[in-house]
Amino acid sequence: MIGRMRRWPCSITLLVGVTALLLVAMKPAATPALQASPAAPAESNDTPTRTEEVARAFLAAINEIRQGDQSPPLQFSEPLSQAARILLDKALIESVTNGFDAGARLTREDLRNSGYEPSQFADGLASSSRDPAKIVTFWRQADPKSLENFLDAGLRDFGLAAETLGTQSVYALVAATSQSEINRPIIEQLSDLETVRQQLLDRVNEERARRHRGPLRPSRALDLAAQTYAERMMREEFYGHISPRGDTVLERVQASGYEPELTGENLASGQPTADQAMANWMASKGHRDNILDHRFQDIGFGVSALESEGELKILWVQCLGRRRP
Repeated sequence: MIGRMRRWPCSITLLVGVTALLLVAMKPAATPALQASPAAPAESNDTPTRTEEVARAFLAAINEIRQGDQSPPLQFSEPLSQAARILLDKALIESVTNGFDAGARLTREDLRNSGYEPSQFADGLASSSRDPAKIVTFWRQADPKSLENFLDAGLRDFGLAAETLGTQSVYALVAATSQSEINRPIIEQLSDLETVRQQLLDRVNEERARRHRGPLRPSRALDLAAQTYAERMMREEFYGHISPRGDTVLERVQASGYEPELTGENLASGQPTADQAMANWMASKGHRDNILDHRFQDIGFGVSALESEGELKILWVQCLGRRRP
């Protein structure tokens, strides 16, 4: 047998994004004219242009407060306005007071159906005859805790829907951050392969130095084998040391131009940084033994990141080897 291959069980650590579901309803106390609403909602008199003008007026008032808190301004979002429309329809349809149901809530599925994959969001309802700036001012005075959710520095987008009920206007407001907004800097960071590989190499050799092992050398051939396999697993939607075609790390490193006397492979899934991928490997005996094996001389790394419908998948591959003399 030309080479000896070590096969270690895969240790899968899935990245679970932090999802904060912030549900906010402006209390009836903040909308004193609520009980004066007519018996049934009238047809909406708002045109899309008018609704967008109102949304931007709310935005200006909220962003003025956010600026004072040194939070980035919210941006108008059409998908979030569609989600706000869903919330407003729920509040009107489910109302048992012939006004609107202040307890209506958006769900993540509502946001997805509007074309927005949320990482976090806040929603709220209000009814008032006042203009948006005065509503926000009164909101800040009467219910500052609920307003704080719209001031969260992590939020980026804003949408609004409005309906006319007699002399009152009813508003549904939504602020959110998309999962893509969270994923984008991770994908950009991982696309810099040279930097990521250097980070991994440094971490590997730090761990080896602590155990009085010699440093591993970077290998372009092993980088190629690792990167090709990471991209292939992502493209073909599988995960494992033996591919659906039956090839192993031995065949893959040979195909990259590396003739091993000994070779090994570590896989990881989901970690957003090189440090976290290394921590995952070092926490597993089989993966750690590969990294610290004194017989290995060379190492290569691959990483593939893909976002699909707001979900971020990350695959890491580490190929280790010792060339035939």
